[in-house]
Amino acid sequence: MEENEGIIVVVGSTNSTKVKACEEMFNKIIKKEELNKCYISDYDKNTKLTVLNVKAESNVSHQPFSEAETIQGAYNRAIFCLEKHPNADFVIGLEAGISNINVFNSINLNPSFQSTNNNDNNDNNDNNDCNKVYLLSTWCVLIFNSKKHNANANDNINSIGQSPTFHLSQKIINSVYDFETKQIKQELGTTLKQLATNNEESIDENNNDLEAIKSRGFAGYFTHNYITRKDMNLLSLASALSRFVTDQNKYW
Repeated sequence: MEENEGIIVVVGSTNSTKVKACEEMFNKIIKKEELNKCYISDYDKNTKLTVLNVKAESNVSHQPFSEAETIQGAYNRAIFCLEKHPNADFVIGLEAGISNINVFNSINLNPSFQSTNNNDNNDNNDNNDCNKVYLLSTWCVLIFNSKKHNANANDNINSIGQSPTFHLSQKIINSVYDFETKQIKQELGTTLKQLATNNEESIDENNNDLEAIKSRGFAGYFTHNYITRKDMNLLSLASALSRFVTDQNKYW
């Protein structure tokens, strides 16, 4: 790390909620000196933190519909950040997406929350004794620019993390995905706005516009802000950071 340069973090988004979440998390681990010094040795709690943001495309669908697609979108954003800022210490890609799991019938989930579209098979699981359940989560791909700190490094170090997941009803899934054509119909944000409007609800106490929806996000709306969109991003980053607050030589 060059003198007075500090630690540089680049976020692959211009969304203020995502950027603030990343800045908050890195501020915490630097102030507490929790970033393991096997990665960056010459820093302390007073080291300057610079958080930059760039508009980075995910190069996946606007509404990712599998775990693999969501992670790929986050990875694409992170790699773009590194290409634009090769002197960064860390680059971050965040992507929210829908995935599905097969749950055995013995769990007896309410049928209204189960998929009846057994022919749809995003996760390539042919077990017909299972019910498909759809989940929403945010994935983070965090890349440490190890080549900046070690000229002999063969490659950079990647880590991924996931936020809490939310069980989505079939009503919501049907508004997002067309099971006949296997095409995305619209993003979750659009669905949320439609649901709120149809139910004559206000997204927040001031207005019902799209920016308010984006601020609270799906998580905030359905948990009454017990878990917000910021939390989803922050927790997925915290999960990815687990690799960098532990000793690489001992655990990796």
